[in-house]
Amino acid sequence: MRAVTAFAALTLLTLLSFGYAAVVALPETPDDAAVSAESIVTGSDAFVWSCSTSDGVRRFAMELSVDREDFITSMHRDVLRCGSVFAPSPSSFIDPDDRYVREIASIIERGTEGLPDIARAQAALAFVQSAIGYAKDSAVYGQNEFWAYPVETLYLRSGDCEDKSILLCSIFGALGFDSILLDFEGHMAAAVDVEGAKGAHYTLDGRAYYYCETTGIMSIGHISPEFSRQVPVIRIPGSDPIIPSALNFGFAWYRSAVQKVLGI
Repeated sequence: MRAVTAFAALTLLTLLSFGYAAVVALPETPDDAAVSAESIVTGSDAFVWSCSTSDGVRRFAMELSVDREDFITSMHRDVLRCGSVFAPSPSSFIDPDDRYVREIASIIERGTEGLPDIARAQAALAFVQSAIGYAKDSAVYGQNEFWAYPVETLYLRSGDCEDKSILLCSIFGALGFDSILLDFEGHMAAAVDVEGAKGAHYTLDGRAYYYCETTGIMSIGHISPEFSRQVPVIRIPGSDPIIPSALNFGFAWYRSAVQKVLGI
C-alpha cells in the first residue's frame, strides 16, 4: 500500500512539475497568442504571385477569405506548439485536406493547366515564398517558438520557416505530390518529389526529393551554401508514432487545464 501511495505521489508530482514547466515555457494561453497574432492581420483577402515556367512567367491572383472562427478554433487545438520528446518536429501540422489549402491548390492547377508537373510545384513554392510574408514567432505569437497549422498561417498571411514549410507541404499534398520537411540546425525547409526538377535533392526510399526554400525567392532545387553543407533530419508527414502523439495531446490538454486553473 505504501508503495502504491508513493507511486501515486510521484506521478502527481511529475505531472505538476511538467505542468509548471509547460506553463513557464509557454506562458501565453491560446487566447493571448491569438490576440498577439491578430494584431498583424492586414484585412486583405487578395493573394497575388507569379512564377517562371517553361512557357514564360505565369501570374496568379485569388481572393481567399479565411474565416476568423476557423482561425480561433485552430488556435485552441490541444497540441504542443514547440518541440518536445513527444513531438520532435511539426510534421503532424501538415494538412493537405484543409479547405483553404485545397482552394489554393485548385487555383494553381487551373493556372498551370497543360504544363508539366514541375510548373505546378514551382507555382506552389512561389505562393509560399511571395504571398506569405516571413515573420518570427516572437513577433507574431509572442512566443519564441510556435508551430502553426496552415489555416493559421493563411489567416495571418505570415509565418517563420517552419510555418511556411508546413504550408508548402500541405499544398504539395493537395496537388498530389509527396514531400518532406528538412530539419536543419536552426532552420526548416521542404523538399518535393516531382518529375522535371533539378539541383539539390535528398534520396529517401529510392526517390529524389528536391530542396524548396520557403523564406527566399529561389527555384526548386536551389539551396544556399549555408545549408548545402549540412545534413538535415528528414521529417516524413504522417509518420509520427501513435503513442508519443497521444502523449503529446494529453500533455497539451493538461497544460491548458493548468493554465485555466491558474488563470493565466
